[in-house]
Amino acid sequence: MGSTRVLRFLFVVSALSLSGGVVQAQRYWHDDQGRDAFRIDAWMPFLKGDGHKFFTGAMVPSASIRVGDGFRVEADLPIVRASQDLGGIAGTQSAVRIGNPYIGLRIGEDAKPVAGSLGLRLPIGQDPKDAAGQQAVAVGAIANFDDFEAYTPDVMTFRGTLEYRKVSAKNILFGVKGGPSLQINIIGDPTIDSEISLDYGARVGYDATGALATLALTGRYLLSVPRAPLTCPVTGSCPAKSFDARSDHHLSGTVELRLGSVRPRATLRVPLDKARRDNDASAILALGVSIAR
Repeated sequence: MGSTRVLRFLFVVSALSLSGGVVQAQRYWHDDQGRDAFRIDAWMPFLKGDGHKFFTGAMVPSASIRVGDGFRVEADLPIVRASQDLGGIAGTQSAVRIGNPYIGLRIGEDAKPVAGSLGLRLPIGQDPKDAAGQQAVAVGAIANFDDFEAYTPDVMTFRGTLEYRKVSAKNILFGVKGGPSLQINIIGDPTIDSEISLDYGARVGYDATGALATLALTGRYLLSVPRAPLTCPVTGSCPAKSFDARSDHHLSGTVELRLGSVRPRATLRVPLDKARRDNDASAILALGVSIAR
């Protein structure tokens, strides 16, 4: 089956999944046209509260490998660490946890504007019982809420997404991405629902041989159930069912230098949800490097 036919099939699967079915891997955008890439990224949230010690955040090694015309295998392994000074005799507590790894297939010619992906995030992440371990899991979700299921124990994720990417003759980049996400509760707890979300994003920027600079808006909308009890007043509005209550958005700026096969980059993400900025983290800094060949 050629990549064009597969893309048509993927489009149908993604559309049907909106009524019963996930999106991006840890690397939200595909910028490795024509190359294999091995990457490592460190996500460091500016957490609210005192006592957070270095390094508190997530470290994510990943890879994108071509396996034929129009096909790539992609994978990542999220690792999260939290360290906090509790003061007094408690001292400093820290924990390291491995999250849920991703394995997927990207479909589409790099030279073409449209590509898609199908993938699975395996639920092998530990379910910590200690406070330090629970904090580590929470920090991972805060560091990259667009992909919080990478750090959430007992959740298996299926993904399907489509991405449009176009670069003009003057190196102006425009891209959009979207698709559904299905996070499945695998422990059979009736109090924990499986969830269906719609993930989406758009970006603009400059894409040239020596550098990449982009500004992006990404979001996630909960399709299945609201993030609050379903009980609503008999009259008046129902905030639990509002778009604001069921969605999260981030604004991100990224700069990548392309020094031959080595590509260092920096990203600053700002949550647009005020409650998330006030309670979790005011911003997230990501530093990384790719080795492309």
